[in-house]
Amino acid sequence: WYRDNKIIYKGRNAAIDIEVYILIDDNSIQNKVINFDNELIIAIENDRDIVKKQYQSYKEIEIFYPTNEEIKEKKNIGDIQREIFSNLLEKKIALNNLEKLKVIISNSMKIFHELSIYLLVYIIDKILIEKFTEGKEIKMFMIFSNELAE
Repeated sequence: WYRDNKIIYKGRNAAIDIEVYILIDDNSIQNKVINFDNELIIAIENDRDIVKKQYQSYKEIEIFYPTNEEIKEKKNIGDIQREIFSNLLEKKIALNNLEKLKVIISNSMKIFHELSIYLLVYIIDKILIEKFTEGKEIKMFMIFSNELAE
């Protein structure tokens, strides 16, 4: 795993558990049993086949981020953010009404480094939590290049 662009953990089957405590004051979850099963899972390209086999009862949506050539066509980071958040995540995930959704996000390190905090906050707030309050289950996989595990 990387921190400040330095390798702090290197292992064959690297794993990290992050506990997130979320305070929600919302009528949509009153009188409900809270069982938050929505997940964000980080994987690498070598794990793509394993990811495809997991949660097969869930409807699968795959999102591909812009290629380097497509990124070069954009004028600034704001254009890239709008495309990623509005066009890709919002249209394909947030507007989907299925009860069980599996989302595979093929990502690149460059995009993630540029948008990391925005992307993670958006995924946690607008997708994982919002869909939870709607009673939906989402399993999200962010797939990075194999370089992440090297």
